[in-house]
Amino acid sequence: MEARPEPLGIVAGRGGLPGAVAAEVMAAGRPVVQFALVGMAEPIPGAIHVPFTPYKIGQLTTGAARHGVRDLVLAGKVDRPNPLKVGVDLGTLRFARLLLSARQGGDDRVTRRVSRALETLGFHVVSVAEVAPALIARPGVLGRHAPSAGAKADIAAGLAVVRGIGALDIGQAAVVHR
Repeated sequence: MEARPEPLGIVAGRGGLPGAVAAEVMAAGRPVVQFALVGMAEPIPGAIHVPFTPYKIGQLTTGAARHGVRDLVLAGKVDRPNPLKVGVDLGTLRFARLLLSARQGGDDRVTRRVSRALETLGFHVVSVAEVAPALIARPGVLGRHAPSAGAKADIAAGLAVVRGIGALDIGQAAVVHR
């Protein structure tokens, strides 16, 4: 008898990414537990649904223990709630300073701090690329038409801008026009 794979936990925010990740993971035969951020995430069909109020880490750790989750992926847009208005649980108190400071900075800084906090709890935080590689664009030309020399120059300029704003954690994309 083949052992059932360990479930993947998806800390799910807004948008279609959590569901797309779950669909890929479940199609590969791995069960999914959705830790649905209350007020943000839509239920994912086929996944075990565990409501998760931001800043209430106890809900996450209890649900993960109940369902045997060790691997977590963070997916979807997350609104930054005010921890002073949401309230916390006992599981969160040990991370209060870290989570309050995580509100400062760009999305990359916040995500890295939250990931580190989750790892101190014994979770293994994985990327979308690791668990659903089909969702990641392949390098190279994706359509029927290759970019012209002028378009390649625009792409290079855009990449330089993206690298710069990424290093400063102030943005995630750039648009180059003419």
